[in-house]
Amino acid sequence: MKTELLTTCPTNYQAEIFKGILQSEGITCILVNSNFSSLVPMYYGIFGSGVQVRVLEMDLERAKIVVNLQEDYKKKKNKKKVS
Repeated sequence: MKTELLTTCPTNYQAEIFKGILQSEGITCILVNSNFSSLVPMYYGIFGSGVQVRVLEMDLERAKIVVNLQEDYKKKKNKKKVS
């Protein structure tokens, strides 16, 4: 099955969080470049480095919705802390 790039994270830790969120919603995903990014994090963004979070092509739109909902929740939570 074909996979599509959902996002690229600067650290393996952040990518694992995305993976857990997606899997909790029943979306299969894989992480690409996690070893390289852990060994040389200063190369994030160069030559396609960073940890790629990839999902099945058929799950891409649903995965985008899940990630956007998570980001919205984080923003609201941080806004409450500041207020």
